[in-house]
Amino acid sequence: MSNGWVGMRSNSEVLLETAELISSRDSLAKKTFKDQYGNFCLLGALREVTGLGMDMYQREDLYHDPNYKQYCKVTKWLERTVLTGGIAEFNDRPTTTKEDAVLLLKRAAEREDCDGES
Repeated sequence: MSNGWVGMRSNSEVLLETAELISSRDSLAKKTFKDQYGNFCLLGALREVTGLGMDMYQREDLYHDPNYKQYCKVTKWLERTVLTGGIAEFNDRPTTTKEDAVLLLKRAAEREDCDGES
C-alpha cells in the first residue's frame, strides 16, 4: 500500500503541510523531486506529504491508493486555479526561491475555492 497517511484531507491542509516541509529545508530543489541534501521541489514535497514517496510510479497499486487520489486532487487544483503554467514550470524557474514556493502554497491554502471540488 502507501508509504504514509491514507485518506482524503482538505486541499488547504495538504498545501499548508507542504509549505511547512519546504520551509524546513535549506532550499528549493530544482529539476528533481528531492535532491542529495534532502531539499524538495513542489511536486516532491507534495508526494512526501501525501505519503506517496519519490518512486510512486514504480508501484503496481498506485492507481488504487487513496493517497494518489489526494495528490492528483491537489496538483490538478493548483494547476487549474493558481498557476498559469505547470507546477514544475513554476518551481524550476531560476528565479523561484524556497520562499516563493512557500508563499504560493500558503496563499493558495487561504483561497475561498481551495477546498472545493477539483
